[in-house]
Amino acid sequence: MVHIRFEEESIEQPMAVANTQPVAQATGQLRTPHCCCNVRVDYDRNPAYVFKAVINPSTGALAASVSSNIVKLYAMAGPQLTHVGDLRGHEGTISEVAFAVDDSPHLVHTSSADGTVRGWDMRSGQQAESFQAVGHALHSFGIQGHLVAAGGQGEVLFWDRRNGSQAGVLEDTHMDDVTQVKFHRGSQCVVTASLDGLVAVHDTRKPLADDDAFVAAMNVQNSVEEVGMYGQEGERLWVRTGTETLHLWEWGRAAAEHLAGGEMPFADFTEARPTASQAAAAAGGAAAAAFATEDGVGYLVGCHYDAPTRQLMLVAGQEGSVGFWPLLE
Repeated sequence: MVHIRFEEESIEQPMAVANTQPVAQATGQLRTPHCCCNVRVDYDRNPAYVFKAVINPSTGALAASVSSNIVKLYAMAGPQLTHVGDLRGHEGTISEVAFAVDDSPHLVHTSSADGTVRGWDMRSGQQAESFQAVGHALHSFGIQGHLVAAGGQGEVLFWDRRNGSQAGVLEDTHMDDVTQVKFHRGSQCVVTASLDGLVAVHDTRKPLADDDAFVAAMNVQNSVEEVGMYGQEGERLWVRTGTETLHLWEWGRAAAEHLAGGEMPFADFTEARPTASQAAAAAGGAAAAAFATEDGVGYLVGCHYDAPTRQLMLVAGQEGSVGFWPLLE
């Protein structure tokens, strides 16, 4: 069961990030997340834990990948989550789950260590499409239009959804497992990241080969666990590493030939957990009770971007509590 504790006191002290550039002033009030409902995934007495949960805001459907290689489906109605079915078929750990096709809200896609990216029709609970990477465990995937991309062992593989054929492969950009694949909705670019520390941008309008598609790259000199696009146009990227450092990169500027900058992160946050613990202590109240303890913040979850206020927030946890810390850019 997931417990989320969040009070307004916990965001009164923003976490400072050095060496940043000013952004345009936004309007609106920062929305404070709170726990509205929760549900057990192991209600059938088969122990399981959750890898990732995603929600489709247009339908209220929620999909959660669990350690038993199953995707649990839920319907959200008000403050209630109702279990509506399971998706079964993967023979290895599910590495990613996403509502990746905007014009098909009934589809949810997954990738797995069994070497497949699969699309599922939630109405029937059946597999709708599948793409196989021979000899690869897949760690992440992305879909844009008719193109599917997935990260394997040092390679990024592409398929054409229209006929299921392989459309290309990037073999030399990364030297280790490709942990992240993210398409940019406003362009034909895809961002990939790897345990080798490299975050790279590729243009999928060009031939899907290393020399042709490569646009820009940044090396954080640390294994990359997760990335996320943010900003008004998704032009910035947050990067969470295996040693729980956080880096912010203007990848859109790096990829644009007519713009200067973007060669390196504009913020390197190497002491995220201790600084978050100190901010919680300064805030007092529920934030201090949850995070200003002897152990402090236990782990980084990632980042959340509040679009109306243009505010990027660090998300971190400790023994079932989850906190949100605004980052000053």
